[in-house]
Amino acid sequence: MSPPRSRLTWIYMAAVIIPAAVAAAVLAAVGAAEASASDAQAAAHAGDLGRVLATIVIVVAAAHAGGALAVRLHQPCVIGQAAVGLMLGPSLLGVLAPGAADFLRHPASVRAVDLLAQLGVILFVFVVSQQMAGHSAAGSVSQAVAIGHAMIAVPFVCGVLTAVLLLEPYRPPAVGGLPYALFLGAALSATALPVLAHILAERRMLTSKVGTLATGSAAVGDATLWCLLAVTMCLVERGSLAQTMTRLAGAAVFAAAVWWLARPLMAYAAGRYAGGGILGPAALLAGLLLSAAATEHLGLHAIFGAFLFGLAVPRGAIAVQQVTTMASGLTEWLLLPLFFTAVGLRTDLGLLSGNAAISLCAAVLAVAALSKLISGTAVSRAVGLSWRESAAIGVAMNCRGMTELLVLNTGLAAGVIGSDVFAVFVVMTLVTTAATGPLLTLLGYRRPTRPSAAAQPPVPVTAAVPS
Repeated sequence: MSPPRSRLTWIYMAAVIIPAAVAAAVLAAVGAAEASASDAQAAAHAGDLGRVLATIVIVVAAAHAGGALAVRLHQPCVIGQAAVGLMLGPSLLGVLAPGAADFLRHPASVRAVDLLAQLGVILFVFVVSQQMAGHSAAGSVSQAVAIGHAMIAVPFVCGVLTAVLLLEPYRPPAVGGLPYALFLGAALSATALPVLAHILAERRMLTSKVGTLATGSAAVGDATLWCLLAVTMCLVERGSLAQTMTRLAGAAVFAAAVWWLARPLMAYAAGRYAGGGILGPAALLAGLLLSAAATEHLGLHAIFGAFLFGLAVPRGAIAVQQVTTMASGLTEWLLLPLFFTAVGLRTDLGLLSGNAAISLCAAVLAVAALSKLISGTAVSRAVGLSWRESAAIGVAMNCRGMTELLVLNTGLAAGVIGSDVFAVFVVMTLVTTAATGPLLTLLGYRRPTRPSAAAQPPVPVTAAVPS
């Protein structure tokens, strides 16, 4: 027989309510001393999260608006997005609306944007390295190698001479003359393969003789550039000769392991497990991030690990195609706009005010443009192209775009160059990239007035990354 309801009520109060009330009182007393500090920390965390999310929305929306405007003006999307990044930095927004600029430059937002931008760079380099592997096989390999290496060697020498004769006063005190000159030589040698492929596709030149040679040469040149930049990064950190040689040896061993061990294993796995599924893309993405982390740990930069891994993966595998599609979409719509903003926040065009700074910028621009144009035209003519085709190759190789910005950002983050040289080279990059299309038009390689989908094969998915 059950007890009366009133008795059950008293039992419940004695056994449950009163102990619960006592426990609540004790917990309240214990937490009272920590309440103010924890509340402040929670409020700050909530405020930081809201600020970061709002910053991402503003930046991504503005970057895509700038990219769309650039496309309407027949310029690569990267020009518009990079220009918006500059506008959001100290060069324009910091002058016109300091409060808004301070909101975007809040430490929490800057940290979040930088981390996401670095992830975007890793994915971008992975995607582009596969595109390089494809384009390097296009056209005449011997001609592409000759032109591609000339496009590195001549601008590299000009960059080294510029560093020694013109930019030596701007060398950071903690950086040696050798890595400084090496870096500026490499920075003057870049060509942006994705941007170039997009410009050529717009003019239905991608499968033409000029198009295949230009993209093949750009692929050869950029592969050489990343290797040269890796050596430069090993020399940046000052230390004994033994420490430098250890870093170089570690980089060489890692590259050999990726190419001679990981590449055959991935090819075997791709052939054995060709049915798709979630494990393949997950394992591939994990390998990409681990490769990037390994080169970062070796004292290089994460982009070198991503570059090596992208060259090593079997390009036709289903998992590779899935990861490439995912990476292309994520970088195009979210991560690379954040990268352009990170570059813009670091670029202060106010440093270029005054006759001396403007003259310096003009000199660097002239050296960069002419070294590529003259050497590209001369070597292309020497290997059998007509003068018009040779000039088109020289113009195309001046398309620096995203690749140059990656190189510059790497150098600035490592302390190889200062903000003044960084600003000069950013301006040079935007001008030479923006001039590529109009100069090709001047040579007679015009955009079709009524593009037809059947007239030109589609640009590979790797070229879908902002160009």
